[in-house]
Amino acid sequence: MYSSTPQNQAIDTRISAFENYCLIFGFLFAVLLLWRLWTFTVLPFLYPEMPKTLPYWLPWLGHSIPFFQNADETLKRARLYFGNQRVPFALVLGGQYVYIVTSAKNASEVFRNYEQLSFNEYVKDIMLRFGATPEGVSRTWDTPSSHETRAKLHASRATRSVSHYCERIIQIQLHPGDEMHKLQREFLKHIDTSMAWSSIPSSIIHSATPTERTVSLQGWMQHSLLAPVTEIFYGHQILRLEPRFLKTFLKFDETGWKLMYKIPALFSKDMLESKEVMKSAFDRYFTLPPSEREDACWMIKRLEEELRDNGNSDSDISAYLLLLYWGINANAWKAAFWLVARIVHDPELQTMVEEEILPIVSQNLSVKELQYRLEKDCPVLIACYNEVMRTTVSSITARDVISECVIGDKTLQPGARVVIPYRQMLLDEQVFGADAESFNPHRFLKNPGLAKSSSFRPFGGGLAYCPGRFVAQMEIVCLTALIFGRFKLKIKDSRVCFPEMDAAKPCLGVMGATEGHDVILSVRERSDWLLDD
Repeated sequence: MYSSTPQNQAIDTRISAFENYCLIFGFLFAVLLLWRLWTFTVLPFLYPEMPKTLPYWLPWLGHSIPFFQNADETLKRARLYFGNQRVPFALVLGGQYVYIVTSAKNASEVFRNYEQLSFNEYVKDIMLRFGATPEGVSRTWDTPSSHETRAKLHASRATRSVSHYCERIIQIQLHPGDEMHKLQREFLKHIDTSMAWSSIPSSIIHSATPTERTVSLQGWMQHSLLAPVTEIFYGHQILRLEPRFLKTFLKFDETGWKLMYKIPALFSKDMLESKEVMKSAFDRYFTLPPSEREDACWMIKRLEEELRDNGNSDSDISAYLLLLYWGINANAWKAAFWLVARIVHDPELQTMVEEEILPIVSQNLSVKELQYRLEKDCPVLIACYNEVMRTTVSSITARDVISECVIGDKTLQPGARVVIPYRQMLLDEQVFGADAESFNPHRFLKNPGLAKSSSFRPFGGGLAYCPGRFVAQMEIVCLTALIFGRFKLKIKDSRVCFPEMDAAKPCLGVMGATEGHDVILSVRERSDWLLDD
């Protein structure tokens, strides 16, 4: 017979509470199942013209967790989930609908749609998070005619924004022409100096004898490009004002994706601390008298002049030109690292490259002649460069949907964001072959036309087409030619595997090596060789 004792009553209460919890859980689970059925089965059936969304279980969060754990793998999984048809599909990242475009044809449609897909809003948002004020952003992207004085001084510019003229200045400096050729000569002088036996810094040398040194390839590429690029564009004052600048920049570059993807400050302290150190250095730089910054390149001085003429403050100017610095200096050293690493890890390929370049770099050539000969007479080197860019770039282009539009037979809704992850196109098996995910420079030797394919976009496209692509190729290819022409290189320990690429981390350009991965080289000097002016 059941006795209603206090102990039994407590047991009954617990059982009743457990039953209630089960009912609540069951109800919520049923609601969740109905929501999934409605969202991922019924709605796509009723609205086939809408991009399908990759199914997920947690509303609002959506695909945030797997995306930030491994963005590339999440995009690949979604593409394969939809049958690898390369039609636009959707992810949900923290409540934000993001349309993903993975085909070259659809990407071209995005580039051509200026009215319904906005690039400016995306850039404005980045500028604000990089430290610019709302007033400064408005001044830069508003039409000059909104500023009476500027409209009078530049009547022919009254219908264009200041940002348009800043873009034009950048193109004049970085596209083929007199200003680019001046810049290239300075680049090669610096690279020539850094590729001397005596210029190898002690900080990257693991061991040494009078005739042989064991060095870190990653450290060597950073030393050879980061400081020279900084000084060529901005002069010497930045590194004098902030001696920690380059080390801080490398830390920021590792975590800068958090800024682009709006990761909360609680989880972005490392990125924010690095950004503040760099921003402080640039703020101080642009408060210096112009006479103390005369060694900056034409582009930087002209951009500053244009922005000041528009009424922008020192802080807004430094934010704009710091963002430009990130774009200029983030990728070249990593691309050079992968190019040298790929060649030196393949003895047969290394022999082919050296046979091409040694007759060229052994001559006292001018800068212009060197570049011409490398591009004309070194097809293996150029094929290796193209294949490195194809396999290591993980950049994106983004647009905000302003009004309803159609891309690839799918209707995109306003308020969402369109993202083009170029790596998904660069690894397209239908274009680059069944081994598209493998490094194989012979594909470009057998079919040079691949370098002009609409799927081969390592430098982006449309409004975000990298203006520095010509200079980047020059500095990476010439540096690689000099390092193999000046030195005899081999892997220190042939048993060590090729360094792993950090593909899990979201990236805005060339992917770096996974932490702790490097290439340790044995280096012997060939002979001295100096560039002619």
